[in-house]
Amino acid sequence: MSIFAIQWAFSRQIKPGTTKFVLVAMADHANENGVTFPSIASLCKKTSLNRKTVINALARLSNAGIILDTGMRKGRTNQVIVYRLIMAENETENGTVKQSLIRTGSKTGTVPALLIKSTVNTSKESQKRDTETSVKHQGNKKNNAHSLFEEWYSHYPLKKAKGQALKAFNKIKPSESLVSAMIQALEQQKSEHELKKHHEGWVPDWKYPSTWLNGRCWEDEVENHIHDRKGGRTDSLPTAPILDGVLF
Repeated sequence: MSIFAIQWAFSRQIKPGTTKFVLVAMADHANENGVTFPSIASLCKKTSLNRKTVINALARLSNAGIILDTGMRKGRTNQVIVYRLIMAENETENGTVKQSLIRTGSKTGTVPALLIKSTVNTSKESQKRDTETSVKHQGNKKNNAHSLFEEWYSHYPLKKAKGQALKAFNKIKPSESLVSAMIQALEQQKSEHELKKHHEGWVPDWKYPSTWLNGRCWEDEVENHIHDRKGGRTDSLPTAPILDGVLF
């Protein structure tokens, strides 16, 4: 736990309050470098928020550049996202970036005359570069979205109607952090499915991938208790992963 990280999280001006609460909970798990990897179940327990609210908060924090998916994963299923809190070194006490870091002009804040170019050729070259950059960015974005879909689809247990699933996926336009949360939720649902099948003898078939996506089923709550065939109850389904002997 990093006291600095917690103080930093409390100082952020973030709305809604539930999103800030999730950030504070993440900071409570962070080390001195701002690295934190609580599971979604752990964040739900710590904040008393439901799964859907926590997932949406993580997506907002990631899109705002407040937290960063490091690409590393932890947990028994290797699906718990390792985040890094973006605690900028050059901030004022109220959380705003120092003006000295963004000022590019002279001492008076004006742009030096030597930097001003207004020729037609320069304008055309700039427009050309912008167009080329935009086309390249769109292509990279499209390839990245397809890669994210393939990663999610590889985890889904029912390989049916892949084209429809891709359409549903593109309609959602999930970020990398949301896809990771979707996969994490899917793995928990798969574990629940197997436990129910073992203890209850029968479980419904898996939904088509497109149906799962359109129904936003990654936000569904996972049952903590499974009933066996005789009506008894077993607590075999964990609510949070155990990392190095510590329950998160």
